[in-house]
Amino acid sequence: MVGRLLLVGALVLGACGDDDDIAAPDAAVSDALPGPADARPRLDSGRVPDAATAVDGAITDASGIDGGLQLPDLKAEGITRGVSYYRVQYCNRGTAHVAGTFRVRITNVGTSETFETPPAFSVPLPGTCTETGGITCGLIGDASCALAGEVFAFVDSSNVVVELDEANNQLVVGF
Repeated sequence: MVGRLLLVGALVLGACGDDDDIAAPDAAVSDALPGPADARPRLDSGRVPDAATAVDGAITDASGIDGGLQLPDLKAEGITRGVSYYRVQYCNRGTAHVAGTFRVRITNVGTSETFETPPAFSVPLPGTCTETGGITCGLIGDASCALAGEVFAFVDSSNVVVELDEANNQLVVGF
């Protein structure tokens, strides 16, 4: 890991010159990662994340034992409604677990009334799912928990967790 970071640092420091050299740091970081370039996971921006990735203020080693890139992938998988609350189910479909907490936003699509939780939820272990605690129906304008309409959920709504795919954090369910 240290050798890889030193190599990346040397390549970034050496990237001076004409306008063609401006793209060199991203290419250097990408080329320093193990594995074929087309097989490496990419962020939804198309960029290959660095081997050391900052997540919620902490540096996380994103390189795996086999040399592959390891990142979580939060995915909104369901919204359920009880007698007085909604719950949002989310899973980690990625290959890593990271420390830190994130928010979940839930919205009544018909009225646009929204509630965003405090940053209280943790990334589950890879391949596992969990759900939020009960979010009172009245917080999104559904006082009787009998909404005939759609509810939108956004897991990691502040985008604090660096993930393999940011596009699967949202879900709409009709009731």
